[in-house]
Amino acid sequence: MLKIEKDADTVEGLELKYIIGAQGWERESHAMIENLEKGDYFVYVEMDWNTNTEDHEVCVTCYGASRTFFMRDEKSLFDKNDLLRKAFASKSTQMLEGVSVFDFKDKGAE
Repeated sequence: MLKIEKDADTVEGLELKYIIGAQGWERESHAMIENLEKGDYFVYVEMDWNTNTEDHEVCVTCYGASRTFFMRDEKSLFDKNDLLRKAFASKSTQMLEGVSVFDFKDKGAE
């Protein structure tokens, strides 16, 4: 999930803040967010269907005290790899859980 800090028509112009991610192989995956800040967000969902899967449907929902609107599918507006690159760059600069920093000084980096 990404908070849209500044909207734009191109990935280069977007300013995104990485909020949370979830993945799993179980029937249900979920992410819980306490006190989500008011605003507009991208929710990125990707399904790797098993070759034997007959039903190819997925459901994305949101539960909370406030009303939530899912506006539209914007996959045609942005290249997936460019958007994910921007998302994970945001995660790394925030030093969120799962981010490690290596300076490679022992390999001669300055």
